[in-house]
Amino acid sequence: MKYPFVLLLFSLLSMGCSDSTEETFEIPEIRIVPRIESRAAGGIFEYQDVIGLSVLKNGESYFENQPLMFDGSLFSAVGMLWYADMESEATLAAYYPYQPSSQPFRFSISTDQRNGCGPSDLLGALLPGVLPSFKPIEMIFYHLFAELDILIDNQSGKSITEVVIGGFVPTAEIDLKTLSAVPVSDVPASDVIAYCVAPGEQYQVVLVPQQADLAVGVRTDDGEMQTQVIPETSIAYGETYKLRITLTPDAQLDLALAGDIVDWEYAGAIDDNGDGGETGGGEEEPDPNVLTYAGETYRIEVVDGKTWMAENLRYVPAGATLKRDYWYPDSKEEKVAELGLLYTYRTAVGGTIPAPNDAAPVQGICPNGWRIPTSAELWELAAAVPRNFFDNSGYYRFSEGSSPLYFPARSFLISSTVLTSGRVHYLRLDGETSMSIASLIDNRAAASLRCIKD
Repeated sequence: MKYPFVLLLFSLLSMGCSDSTEETFEIPEIRIVPRIESRAAGGIFEYQDVIGLSVLKNGESYFENQPLMFDGSLFSAVGMLWYADMESEATLAAYYPYQPSSQPFRFSISTDQRNGCGPSDLLGALLPGVLPSFKPIEMIFYHLFAELDILIDNQSGKSITEVVIGGFVPTAEIDLKTLSAVPVSDVPASDVIAYCVAPGEQYQVVLVPQQADLAVGVRTDDGEMQTQVIPETSIAYGETYKLRITLTPDAQLDLALAGDIVDWEYAGAIDDNGDGGETGGGEEEPDPNVLTYAGETYRIEVVDGKTWMAENLRYVPAGATLKRDYWYPDSKEEKVAELGLLYTYRTAVGGTIPAPNDAAPVQGICPNGWRIPTSAELWELAAAVPRNFFDNSGYYRFSEGSSPLYFPARSFLISSTVLTSGRVHYLRLDGETSMSIASLIDNRAAASLRCIKD
């Protein structure tokens, strides 16, 4: 009788243990960490900012235009849970500022931005191939419109009361699948009153990207409005332009559209001499010894029949992130003008790494008509020029789990040559005489870039 009782007791205990330890599957929340470091409103996302998020699962809508609020570090919302199928990929599309009615297939900037440009600064983010996770999902937000920074040199003796930008359509068709914004053809152009950063000195306005006759108006305290037009002005999304205005002693406008703003990508330069675009004296011949690219001017030199940049590239590609895609030399922004920027290989080639041993030209982030040199071309250049031809900017080296290390005693220049096993050729310069071709894993270094003309 003893053994059956023991077996019965063991069975009851086992049933109790099974009930108390039954596993339950927890579905994680959808949480978004924004990777954006700038906004026209000034800086990062702010507490209680709201984005709109849509989630596609296998091409079908899982969430549509759901609001998520920023808590200072990430976006989330009560009840926003992933689906139970943890192996199914999703595509996430997000935008800011949130519109309760629907995801913005059309979005209009404010035509009165005197209270700030932030509500007009449309941001978009797209991330395919996402699996449900208990960890927050990182998404990069891009500016879908353009910013105009207006700097005024007032020599008229009058006070400036208002700056107005006209000639541009204020409404855009938005496609979050391609992160693009196109002006709506059936909406007329409209004047936009700019935000005053510093009275009489600096103003800002966010505009829909397009090509049109840009009208600039400056109103003074006597009620007079001085206007000028820069014809066929092109502005691109995600980029910024600096408009310099001189209000002359006789209260006339003299305009020059150029320059850049920190945290937005510079888009180029368009000049106007103050007479509505007429040059009046013929076009000035370009200097054959310099190259102007994205507002920066570089010395160029011909070496053994090939034309080279004689300075390291300083261009910041659209969407690139500091300390992820590019670095300042020794993390010091003031050194960029002299030494250029340091790029990861993937950033330099424009995001897509060439196939191993592919001899096809790679433009990457070089200007049109220029490209990234091969390792053989870099070797030939280094052998033909004195060492002071190169700015010794140093380079960063990355190790898994460690902070990047900066090496100022060596200079590496990126080539387009890719080997098997994910390695890339760099020209390595040490001291005054030593040079070699280094083979580095593509994501283990940030180096200088010199472009060569096609």
